[in-house]
This record gives sequence, structure tokens and C-alpha cells, in this order.
Amino acid sequence: MVKSRSGFFALALAIGAFTGASASALTLADLVAGGSVTAGNGVVYDGFAVKIKGGLSQDLGDYTVLATPSGFRITGDVSDEARGKKAGKGKITLSYGVGTGDPGGLLGGELRVQSGEEMALVSATKKVFDGKKKLGKLEVSSTGELLDAIALAGLDDLRVKELIRLGAGFSGGTVSSGFAAVPEPGTFALFGLGVAALAALRRR
Repeated sequence: MVKSRSGFFALALAIGAFTGASASALTLADLVAGGSVTAGNGVVYDGFAVKIKGGLSQDLGDYTVLATPSGFRITGDVSDEARGKKAGKGKITLSYGVGTGDPGGLLGGELRVQSGEEMALVSATKKVFDGKKKLGKLEVSSTGELLDAIALAGLDDLRVKELIRLGAGFSGGTVSSGFAAVPEPGTFALFGLGVAALAALRRR
């Protein structure tokens, strides 16, 4: 698979609210093969299934995964130059499990878009399930709502289905989707700020 180098396309999907990275990097190929990511707050992401469509690399080894304090981050130069004008435009579908060893379970989750200077259209939806029961659907877009959140009240062992759509030439922004375990003070405060921002956006 040939990827663009002249028109650099850097995928920056941050699954987690922070951008700090661990020393060891995995790839999406590693996760689909049975690997897992443990975030700094103890939340574990595993049981991955991934589908890539459009002008993005089909080689899951091209997508680097780094653990962050509250989740994981996917990066990579993954535009498929052979797709011409459609290079860099595509869909990434992720399915994964979320759990924590904290006896209090999960406090909540959020989904947000942070625009870069030259960010093309990006949208994302995240469906959260407890077994077969759908707990909620979160939606964000670089042209609409920037933040959505869900309260979980101590639930654990959840399943997430996430669809991320990237416009051609996506550059310089992030789509972040993380879960917070019951409360370290800093994590609790961060999640509270997210909920407050969501309320302010909806009032507009």
C-alpha cells in the first residue's frame, strides 16, 4: 500500500482525554491479534475489531497505538496516495471492550473533537453497551457539537462501537474518546469540566 509523503496526512485520533504517551507502542494489528491497552488511570481497552474504508491505509500495522493517562492514542501517516483526491478521506470503525479493576467501576466517558488549524470535516459517533443493552450514543463533529458525555455510575465491562469519518486532507486535529474510573481527584475534576462544557454547548 502506497501512502502519501508529499501531501503529508497524519492521523491523530486520541482515544483518551490526555495526549501523554507510554514508552511502548503497539499497532492496531497487535490489538486485533489479541493485545490490550491499559491507560494510566487503570482502564483497560481490549477485544479489538477494526475496519478501515476509503482513502486510508488498509494495513493495520501502519496505525501506531500509544497508551495515555486516560485511554489510548492512534497515530500514523496513513493516507493512501493511490486514491488520488480521495486520499486521506475514509472511515475507521472500532469495536472494543472497556473495563477497570477499580471496585467502584467507571465514572463516565466522553467523546470530543479538537480542531487543528487546517482540519477538514471530521465526525464521530460512539455507542456504549452493557452486554446487549445500549446505554447511549455520543456524537461530535468538527462543524457542530464538539463534546458529548455519558455518566456510567460505576458500571464495568462495557463494549464500545465507534465510527470516525475523516475528510480528505485531515490535519492537525484530534478525535478523543475516553473513560474515567471512579475518582482519582484529578480525573473526577477533568470529567466534571467536560460535562460542564457539554452543558454550555447545548445551551447555545
